[in-house]
Amino acid sequence: MSFSLLSLVPDPGTVVFMSTEAPDRAQTIRPLPASINALFTKTAERVRPLYLAPFLLAGGIGTYFALPHEPGFAVTGTLLCAAFFLTMTRIANFPIPRLRSIGAALLVFVIGFAAAQFRTDLVSAPVLLKETGPREIEGRVIDIEYQDGEAARVTLDRLRIERLKGGDTPERIRVKFHTLSEAAHAGQKWRFLGNVNPPSPPVVPGGFDFQRYAWFKRIGGFGYAYRAPEIISPSLERGVFFETARQKIAERIRVHLGGMEGAVFVALATGERGEIPAGVQDDLRDAGIAHILAISGLHVGLMSGIAFFALRFLLAAIPGLALRYPIKKWAAVAGILAAAGYTFLVGAGIPTLRALMMCAAVYTAVLLDRSPISLRLVAVAAVLILLIFPESLLSASFQMSFAAVGALVAFYERTRAWWADRYRAGGWAGRFILFFASLLATSFIAGLATMPFAAYHFNRLSLMGLAGNILAMPILTTFVMPAVFVNYLAMVFPDPVQGLVLQAGGAGISLILKSADWVAGLPYARLYVLAIPGAAFALMSFVLALAVMLRSARAAIAALCLFIAACLMMKLFQPLLLVSSSGAQIAYRDDDANLHLLNRVNDRFAIGIWSERHAYGRSPLRWDRMEEEEGSRLFCDPDACRAVVGAENVKVSYLRHSYALETECAWADVIVSDRRVPEWICTHPKIRLDRKTLKESGSVIVTKNLDVRSVSEVRGTRPWTGVNRR
Repeated sequence: MSFSLLSLVPDPGTVVFMSTEAPDRAQTIRPLPASINALFTKTAERVRPLYLAPFLLAGGIGTYFALPHEPGFAVTGTLLCAAFFLTMTRIANFPIPRLRSIGAALLVFVIGFAAAQFRTDLVSAPVLLKETGPREIEGRVIDIEYQDGEAARVTLDRLRIERLKGGDTPERIRVKFHTLSEAAHAGQKWRFLGNVNPPSPPVVPGGFDFQRYAWFKRIGGFGYAYRAPEIISPSLERGVFFETARQKIAERIRVHLGGMEGAVFVALATGERGEIPAGVQDDLRDAGIAHILAISGLHVGLMSGIAFFALRFLLAAIPGLALRYPIKKWAAVAGILAAAGYTFLVGAGIPTLRALMMCAAVYTAVLLDRSPISLRLVAVAAVLILLIFPESLLSASFQMSFAAVGALVAFYERTRAWWADRYRAGGWAGRFILFFASLLATSFIAGLATMPFAAYHFNRLSLMGLAGNILAMPILTTFVMPAVFVNYLAMVFPDPVQGLVLQAGGAGISLILKSADWVAGLPYARLYVLAIPGAAFALMSFVLALAVMLRSARAAIAALCLFIAACLMMKLFQPLLLVSSSGAQIAYRDDDANLHLLNRVNDRFAIGIWSERHAYGRSPLRWDRMEEEEGSRLFCDPDACRAVVGAENVKVSYLRHSYALETECAWADVIVSDRRVPEWICTHPKIRLDRKTLKESGSVIVTKNLDVRSVSEVRGTRPWTGVNRR
């Protein structure tokens, strides 16, 4: 199957669609102005079908996840057949090339849609519908992630839960243990007394969907254990090789290197970050170097690069081998094996799989004597990841990883000649300066490319990320990651040898942590941003795609206009009132984006999410302290709490006792209660949010014009949604 090409005749300014299979069949459509013709010419030259494929796949996947209801497979099959027909059809007296081009694009779009639907059905597994209560649980341990000393989060499968039928038993659960013995290992069978709950829905419309995350992990419940487990099968079972190896490596590291340095070294060597306190992670995030802990392309590339250059150096030291055999290609094979081993050892997450594909493609190009750096490699890796793991499109790791890599590859592809000329012309001093210049350019471009995604997912930006990367990255690449690589090899040697390696790596990690602490303490190191609507975020992503794929000045102007439009859209969905799904936690937001609680309930998790997304990360002001500051705008008594909110003077009442039902219903514009409010009694309020309504809708946002947006409205009814219970 061949694609149609868009050919433009510049002189008369006429659009001509020409088939690659029948060049003599060209049909003139209509004349165009010369300026538009020139723009289309540049666009057609720069945007290749391979570059468009990831975006078309992503469009189909995003459409699937945005649907309010699960589509039928018959609908998807019909769309696939229609798109395939449009791609292959030949109709007389019709602009066939245009039709076939549209059909080809639609086919890729629908393939993305179908891949997401098939993946959703493939990972289908039972999910708990309600809390189990104290039950005896048996299962096989497949992963142990230690947290804060002896506490650990343990994932189990092959479950047996007391008084729960086999068809209702989840395939996997994740349980928190406060204490574990040293004999605990992955692969063992445990028995313990625990309580398991269903996965929680979002605590705010548009927030992180934990239920969807758990669905694709095949985790049907989360809970906690009342006591340490009983190991009923001490011998390790098959199928958890990498988990067992990961745990043994972490134990050996803890013996020689403790404290924060040891916790970070464990994270770099095994991918387990549970032992790193939240404060340290916040410092790294504010310093713009949180990516050090998120195992991704940087780490996989360094591991494969160390293996490649080390083996090539050793082989080059043997003249008989270097002169007779292709040692560079031997080293390339070692680089692929090192990347694959490290990827699966740290858990084979989406960023590491993408990096593995990129490394494999790069070293394959070395084996074939081809150029290893190209946007084509990025596009191929994105297509493979999206087809195998369509749900990864929604994750921050996928988006930020491909945004950074795509922007960097595009930049260095276009400036390769400039860097090569400077490198050849400069001596040792010039090359040293060039190294730091490339480090600055890499940090700046990667930070700029990932900025919209960090703002969307985390509601915060690091303004000192350039300084943090300049201080930390040379230490990481020169000392720490080589120490991690050598540590794997030193596992076969006596403890003193490994201890020396770990101490050297720990010294480098200590310098990184100190630099992160200093950078995070600088003025304006962090900037909190308000929640970005999904439509605005989609526009920002399209802007980045334009910037990467196109080079013309007109494309830059179009991207700037779209970015401004996305920023304006952010103003449309800022809330006036936030209500939890239980109706027990309520907060209202003033014009300065401060959150005020309207009751004494303190749901820390929900309040923290609300604060990050809608109040620039500020801590909310409790209602009893606001009584003095707000004066008559807030009043509470044993029966109800009243607030007059916003410039529109919206009257909000939180009903605390049924005695005040009629009075509060007559006064309020919005009435909220954690108990049932009969509609036939409470007719005056414009918005009525009681226990029954909130149970069906989930958490709710009320905007300034009194529009209501709920979790159930935003998510719809999908296989992973279940019933909103938070």
